[in-house]
Amino acid sequence: MRKRLFIAGVLGMLAVSIGASTKYATARRDTAVAARAGAVYTRTFNVAPPAVDPHLAHQASGSELPIVVDGSKTPERIPDWIAYRHFISKVSLPSDAPVDEQARRNIHLNEVGLSPRDRAALLREIRGTRQKLDDIAERRLQWQNDRSSHAEGQRLALRAEEKAVYDDTQQRIRGAMSFEGGTRLSEHINRMKTGIVIRGSLPQF
Repeated sequence: MRKRLFIAGVLGMLAVSIGASTKYATARRDTAVAARAGAVYTRTFNVAPPAVDPHLAHQASGSELPIVVDGSKTPERIPDWIAYRHFISKVSLPSDAPVDEQARRNIHLNEVGLSPRDRAALLREIRGTRQKLDDIAERRLQWQNDRSSHAEGQRLALRAEEKAVYDDTQQRIRGAMSFEGGTRLSEHINRMKTGIVIRGSLPQF
């Protein structure tokens, strides 16, 4: 059950935060980096047309929406907050995460190049983040097929709560790091933008 919630959280957390008509899907890209460092995620953000119920948007094929930003070509057009949430979703794990998930996180953190102090600070500040996101994902499930105005209000509240979790985690991570650590993390975030594709329209928040 925990593994299912983790997957649901990763597939739903950024999508709902983008806005009422935004979704994303995660795919794996086979690259030399993947072969060297393990699975590398490529995120595609699909913004559904306004007439489409956002909570049914997953039924539409991503290929139907035009690419508006391809991070591999124009990474500067990928908003920082999207890349940060991508990063946080990859490195925040439950306290009882399997050994293989911890190993993948360690590989990713090695790529950031943080000092032992900054790495320890980052891990300290993200502690508990995955539990909060999983809890939000679990509560969201009960409203996902409800089209009522009350359900929409609940979804909006959960979206705001999720945004607050991401924003707070990002601020705590940056605040706990040294200047050099913050610089290295920013450089890593910019590199992550090359693996993000946005379809439909550019998210505003």
